[in-house]
Amino acid sequence: MNNILYIQCSPKTAGSHSGQFAQEFVKGLSKALPAKNVVLRDLSNAPIPHVNSQHTLASEKPESMRTAAEQEALQLSDTLIAELEATDVLVIATPMHNYTVPSVLKAWIDHVVRAHRTIKLTPQGKVGLIGDKRTYIIVSSGGHHTRQPAWQPDFLTPYLTEILRTVGITSIEFIYLEAMNHGPEAAKYAVAQARLHTDEILAKLAN
Repeated sequence: MNNILYIQCSPKTAGSHSGQFAQEFVKGLSKALPAKNVVLRDLSNAPIPHVNSQHTLASEKPESMRTAAEQEALQLSDTLIAELEATDVLVIATPMHNYTVPSVLKAWIDHVVRAHRTIKLTPQGKVGLIGDKRTYIIVSSGGHHTRQPAWQPDFLTPYLTEILRTVGITSIEFIYLEAMNHGPEAAKYAVAQARLHTDEILAKLAN
């Protein structure tokens, strides 16, 4: 069984570059991978709340010592973690907001990156407990950041790489849609380049 968890982050309900491209890519993955099951977590249309004090206090207690209210405070976090644990392939479609991830994606991250649950704290550092997942991150940005001189900084790529590594996910591939706000020709070129990239990925999976 190949389970696909698709996380959509764009605040645009229509016309999202990352969302439209990711939907096409997920369809391709569904054809390339046998026995697939796709779970959509749409953070734009159904945003999840940021963690609060109840969540934080409950997560610091051993499970056997939590009250019913504390267990309830972690219920959403447990659900999101279970979705991630059950998946084989993770697809994240996100815009780059102010050089980094949008707040809805940060909220999801704060729920799934949890001490004593998805990360183990040791004297040598943090150890991820989720296990590796084949992960594809589709990123749309108004300017370009991979070519030099870059038009804008990119804090999204190193952040997502490191935070996913913290829970044990290291097989990460980024697919960029750059300079999407620089006219129709620039956007068309960016989509064509990204499609070449995803075609290579799907061809490898099909073999």
